[in-house]
Amino acid sequence: MTVEDRRSPALMVKKSHFTYEHFETSMEFARNQGTQVNLQGVRNGIELAQIEESDVSAVLASAGMEELCARVTPAAIVQACRASKNPYAD
Repeated sequence: MTVEDRRSPALMVKKSHFTYEHFETSMEFARNQGTQVNLQGVRNGIELAQIEESDVSAVLASAGMEELCARVTPAAIVQACRASKNPYAD
């Protein structure tokens, strides 16, 4: 398990430890209770910095989130994607 701050140590939990089973059970419940989202429309092999407004529109339309797309706007989403930094880089 990692933490956001790369300078902080990560926690390694082996399968034999009770924390591992608890984490697995929690993740299983989350997967079973969640709604599957259709992400068709995502172009394969592009970097986040290459995302375009048409990509955002296509993905949100495929996921049935046209209302969100209209409210937030693809331009704002693209700007946020391009400004985001990978906390694990470097």
